[in-house]
Amino acid sequence: MKVRIYFNLHKRRFSVQSKQAKGWRLLTHTDCITIRDAEFKVSEAGRQRVIREKRKNVHAFVEGYAATRAEIETYVVGHDAPLVMDAVSYDPYKAGTFMQGEAPIHTAELVSLTVTHDVNGNRKPAINAI
Repeated sequence: MKVRIYFNLHKRRFSVQSKQAKGWRLLTHTDCITIRDAEFKVSEAGRQRVIREKRKNVHAFVEGYAATRAEIETYVVGHDAPLVMDAVSYDPYKAGTFMQGEAPIHTAELVSLTVTHDVNGNRKPAINAI
């Protein structure tokens, strides 16, 4: 099933939307999901609105297919070397794309989206990709 994920700032969880005939519809909220065949998408108009208003809005997503446990295991077993997932970030004030280190990232085979906690117990998104 094709899904679109974004970090919900009010719930401090990931919102998962599914593609329906009438557009994207909310499916669930989760603290952890793995996506295969992922695309990182940013609405430039939404990004410009954030910059102009200095107020956050939903305009950046990870789209792909929700990976089953079997698909993840098959992917891991199919690689000889240990898999290393690198951190992915997005800051609308710094770049118009998601970034993996200093390089833009637009697609990934697997993406893990997990809610973590900082030292004060605040819920934060962690995105890692292969």
